[in-house]
Amino acid sequence: MPALLSAVLAFEAPARAAVSLQGVGVLPGESASIGAAGSGTLIVGWSFDVGTDGTLLSEEAFRWDPVHGIAGLGFLPGEAFSQAIDVALDGSIVAGHGYTLDSQGRTISEQACIWSAIQGVVGLGFLPGDFVSKPFALSRDGSTVVGGSGGFHSQVFVEQAFVWDAVHGMRGLGLLPGGTNTEAQRVSRDGSIVAGHGFTVDAQGRRTTDQAFVWDAVSGLRGLGFLPGESKSRIRLISEDGSVVVGDSYTDDARGTITDEAFVWDAVHGMRGLGFLPGESVSKATGATSDASVVVGGSATLDAQGQPLTNEGFVWDAVNGMRGLGLLPGYARCSANNVAEAGGAIVGACSQGSTGPLDGFVWDAQHGMRSVADVFGAAANGWTRLNPAAIFGRMIAGNATDPGGHEEAWLADLPEPSAGWLDAGALAALAGLRRRRQLGRPGVLP
Repeated sequence: MPALLSAVLAFEAPARAAVSLQGVGVLPGESASIGAAGSGTLIVGWSFDVGTDGTLLSEEAFRWDPVHGIAGLGFLPGEAFSQAIDVALDGSIVAGHGYTLDSQGRTISEQACIWSAIQGVVGLGFLPGDFVSKPFALSRDGSTVVGGSGGFHSQVFVEQAFVWDAVHGMRGLGLLPGGTNTEAQRVSRDGSIVAGHGFTVDAQGRRTTDQAFVWDAVSGLRGLGFLPGESKSRIRLISEDGSVVVGDSYTDDARGTITDEAFVWDAVHGMRGLGFLPGESVSKATGATSDASVVVGGSATLDAQGQPLTNEGFVWDAVNGMRGLGLLPGYARCSANNVAEAGGAIVGACSQGSTGPLDGFVWDAQHGMRSVADVFGAAANGWTRLNPAAIFGRMIAGNATDPGGHEEAWLADLPEPSAGWLDAGALAALAGLRRRRQLGRPGVLP
């Protein structure tokens, strides 16, 4: 079976004479794996096996480091599957969830959990009256998990954002006025500020309202509103100190997105749109520096079905505004995935659709946009569809098809830093590249 693995590594390795590219691998007995986050030399994610009919046969959370390789983290009691989705900066705490599927692949139980070397896997429980919970992020200090807890209330499935720490346990963050559901999706470094969104869902599962929010213990839940002319908003990222939220504000219908614009929000200026590249009509943020002063993403033109006709990666900052990164030769769709600290090098990918050719790129002010294959040279021999997800100093991480024809994560150590290759510190990446399942609802496919 193909092995799908994408991963993040957050450390600056010693300089080498040539690019070093390493695949991470999979757990014994599994055929694929996905990395979700990294810290230091540690990567966490999940390894799994899928039958010929697409049925999930097995899945286990893992942690990886260059000394011990890949190791399974086990399961919550009574649950058949597990995933690790985030890790503390010092690698001591891993956040994830355990769950079980029925014979049709529907989630019948799910619980957020944390893992440590001392305690092993510990379930975080549920909010009162709920029976499923799922984490979305762990604070970099490892103290706080945020996510969503759900259950039937008055015969209607309702999801509420939660924040969990060892002192207070799981606490619900409540709902926005007029809303019926909330999810907490990002958290500041120390766990004190949470960002997410509140929404309502119609009988067809479409979100009829959607609004980004921030929460702290003093002010509670605060909606961030919308950009002029838009009716919905959602968050993508939060700065490490929690003062800046990055997201997009949009309008959609039954066919999909109609209009969409990336934004940054802070308590002083409120929500500010980042605009669009010339000739494009939508923009979406996908990555940012730890202080959110530099934002990257893609700006596109959509067809009548809300699908991109063109797409170009962008970089934005308050001084220079939005600037296009260009396109690799032969491609009409490119988007940035992440950016090094202090607005240095940018990584992303160009494609010709979901099943067509894909080529990753590295951009910096000195060289402009270059394909990953060209940057890596001989180290990339036999690897295809190199898609870089994150950059940390000289280390780039992402996913690709390896020389054996399997999808596998790779970690590449570039030989020498330049002015555009600055240490990215402890960014938690792959926010947009993780495989995300909806919070489990009996009778609804995840």
